[in-house]
Amino acid sequence: MICKACSGQIGLAAVWRPHSRLRAPGSAGTMGFSASPNQKLYACSDCETVLVKGRNTGWSAAIRLA
Repeated sequence: MICKACSGQIGLAAVWRPHSRLRAPGSAGTMGFSASPNQKLYACSDCETVLVKGRNTGWSAAIRLA
């Protein structure tokens, strides 16, 4: 279940900083997710949701690799 902070982060522009519970890009919780070279993966320490921040696309939920 996605937490309120992650839910509010999705859809924001790339200039917005990650909320306080998102761990640094590339942290252990991001294994199994993919990102393009211009994107960074952040894992939430509260709800374990993985968000992707794209330089041109902003914030969105990451998609797990099949």
